Amino acid sequence: MLDQANHSGSQLTSLSQAPPPPYSQPPHPHVSNFNPTDKLYPHEKSQGPPPPASLVQPSSAYPLQPHHLQATTRTLQFKYTDWMHSSLLLLDSASNNTPIFSAKLGFWRHHLELFSVSSHSKNPTSTSNNTMIGTSSTNCLTTRLSLTLHNTYSFKMSPAGFLGRKGHVWASSTRAGAQMRWKSKCHSADMLCLDENEVVVAKMWVGNWETSAKGGRIELVGDRWKGDGDGGERAFLEEIVLTGLGFAMYVMMMRAAAMGAPVA
Repeated sequence: MLDQANHSGSQLTSLSQAPPPPYSQPPHPHVSNFNPTDKLYPHEKSQGPPPPASLVQPSSAYPLQPHHLQATTRTLQFKYTDWMHSSLLLLDSASNNTPIFSAKLGFWRHHLELFSVSSHSKNPTSTSNNTMIGTSSTNCLTTRLSLTLHNTYSFKMSPAGFLGRKGHVWASSTRAGAQMRWKSKCHSADMLCLDENEVVVAKMWVGNWETSAKGGRIELVGDRWKGDGDGGERAFLEEIVLTGLGFAMYVMMMRAAAMGAPVA
């Protein structure tokens, strides 16, 4: 019995001399001066506001491209002319927002007609006084667009990439057959037009043509669009507008099909 009592007493003594739990130990010397308001890692410490963009030097690995430096120089604003949103005027910012194009939109037939508005026309929406530029059409059984320009040039816009994820391409009649491309991200309202060098030529935003009062706009990028558009770039402008509106109608059709409802 005496031996058992001595053994129990030694166990109690060893337990009483055990080290304290971890949370009762003094702070680690490396973090003894830690300030909760400071960052733990040096690379996360605040270095103040970033310098102005004009002072940032481009990296040699990722140099600035031409389309990074270009700005919008001209805007064509969409304006509906009827409550059914089947007629559209394009107002040119370079000409004090005067209409230079008109369009007839046939959503049920997936057909579009683009006209050039005469400067002497009293009724810009009247097709009798305007000159037809071209047409664009498609249907739900194909992913290609069929277009014509001035009844002399017929061409196709075909999907590029897997399931058309890179947009639609065509051979430009005004650029010696160069491959141009309109693209949108996941059939969104934001679209870009790129030339054969992947440089942005135009940007486009379209609302829901069925319900939105704001039709959208086409922003022309680069110095080539400065002026009234009646020079050598006029034919290229007509091609960009026709293909852009045709591609926008296709995107609207795909968006309606994804929602399970037709576009009126």
